Amino acid sequence: MRAILVLVLVAISAAPGRADSFAEIVGGLSLPVGNDNWTNTVDQSPKLGVRAGAMSGEIGGMLAIDWTPETLDNNGGSFGIGATSAAAHRFRAIASAVFRHRVAPRITISARAGAGLDLAHASYEVTILNSTSSTSDTDLGYGFEFGGGVWFDVGGTQLGVELALPIGKHSKRATQTGDITFDYTSIDIDLLLGIRF
Repeated sequence: MRAILVLVLVAISAAPGRADSFAEIVGGLSLPVGNDNWTNTVDQSPKLGVRAGAMSGEIGGMLAIDWTPETLDNNGGSFGIGATSAAAHRFRAIASAVFRHRVAPRITISARAGAGLDLAHASYEVTILNSTSSTSDTDLGYGFEFGGGVWFDVGGTQLGVELALPIGKHSKRATQTGDITFDYTSIDIDLLLGIRF
């Protein structure tokens, strides 16, 4: 992960002259395709994110932060068997190296690869014989992300369509009452729409 962060810093400051900064807002769908522990827990879910970075020519770097309120399969999947209500959220912070190339006067293609942190939070509530108990837990794992897309100039902004492959790794086992097991490799396919400023 340190190598990716160093690559991003070098990419931002690599060439002399000014770097062109940018900000993006993206949103779309995240489709789970990872191991059974992951795909048996979540279904397709919405995803929202913000990004900021700078380009020096066709090479640059960016920091992306995103949030996925996971749609749980079977009312909680492996997070909470028998839960009467359950919720899970994923937050990611990824530093990426970015490549962009203009292929037509108003069309740019882009590619990115990065690494960072994957924070998973889950909670559930169980009611048995009018007695309700609840618990929540959080685990910090690591993540990687690869993506690419096509961006179209529209006035002073760009609108884009991206396909991404985010990967997350968690290996926390519940060891005491109140713990939730986070033991999976999440692999998703993200279909995203974005606006770049």
